[in-house]
Amino acid sequence: MNHLFIIRHAEDLNDSNQKITPSGIDMLKFAARDMNSIIGGTNEKIYLASSKYLRAINSSKVVAEELGIIMTENDLLNNCERMSSTQLDELYNLVSSIENEYKAIILMTHVPNAQFFSAHFMKKRFDKSIALVRPIYASFIDINCLDSIATYVRLECDGGLEAKRSIL
Repeated sequence: MNHLFIIRHAEDLNDSNQKITPSGIDMLKFAARDMNSIIGGTNEKIYLASSKYLRAINSSKVVAEELGIIMTENDLLNNCERMSSTQLDELYNLVSSIENEYKAIILMTHVPNAQFFSAHFMKKRFDKSIALVRPIYASFIDINCLDSIATYVRLECDGGLEAKRSIL
């Protein structure tokens, strides 16, 4: 695995089906294209796992369709509260167990998982502490495993979609 992407689901319509808003769909498609360009423009060997909550599944479907890949669901990504150290280790072990099979791994999840798992992964893998960020909808954290650098990619809509990057 060269890159681990931890992405927060997009905003939903607050209906029972938790359909993604039109602007959320646009942001997810933009994020998918951005992630694809980061890993070299190929959709080969990309693993996409999603929380089982509908807003995350619906977000994952947009990303999967844009990248031409399939999505799997994983209970470890369901937590909408801060994860325990045991849960963080379980997710770390999952990623570690499949990382040699994939060029990139994408985890579609919720704020606490994106915040705390990215920090946990960087500390455990590279013994580096990073700033905790609260990702806005459809924004993501890119952990470059080759260079051991974590970058927050914040998507903004000021007249058009734009990705703002900051090293953590």
